[in-house]
Amino acid sequence: MQKINLTTYPRKSTYEAFLHHEIPVLSTTCEIDITELYKFRQQYALRLFPLLAFMIDKTINEIEAMKHRIIDGELYAYDVIHPSFTTLLPNNTISFCDAIHMDDAKMFYEHIVTLSDVATQTADVEMREKHGRYFISNIPWIRFSSFVHPYLSQYASIPIVTTGKFQQNGMNITIPIALQVHHSLADGYHLGRFYTLLEQNIKNTPEILSGIV
Repeated sequence: MQKINLTTYPRKSTYEAFLHHEIPVLSTTCEIDITELYKFRQQYALRLFPLLAFMIDKTINEIEAMKHRIIDGELYAYDVIHPSFTTLLPNNTISFCDAIHMDDAKMFYEHIVTLSDVATQTADVEMREKHGRYFISNIPWIRFSSFVHPYLSQYASIPIVTTGKFQQNGMNITIPIALQVHHSLADGYHLGRFYTLLEQNIKNTPEILSGIV
């Protein structure tokens, strides 16, 4: 983690313009084509969420703005950020799972599966320090066209990704994915970049996930 010098920060004026807004976040939702990912999952009998989480993790770490954080009034940049995700428990409550970013798709997949399975036995809802992370919420029961999350002001600069229920559209499989970010750190360009890169990565599923099988 490195402190960013605001005097040379390209977004200085935008950063300051939105820094003290009562609601400083913006959120958008897009339908993402996951056909290649879904076919891969079906072919090898794998879980969809860990595969999608890997693609999200890869994508978000490719965008520098997503790795910037506002901590105690100062701006910092992380080299890598790690995913925290929610998983459903047998009693229909949730548990938080703090995962680790990995470039190896097979290791990441197994890591997410293990964390999810362990969480069903030992729930974790503790709010530990999260600045070096981003959040993923999976809501596979509904399709949505917009989504906004509650957040603590100290963690407003942490991106939140939400995935919904997939559906078939003709020959394609699509899923709604929402992204919530702090407007001081990102705007429409960065949101667009996230969705564009995510779709590109998913289209390259056979190559990117080849190490899993």
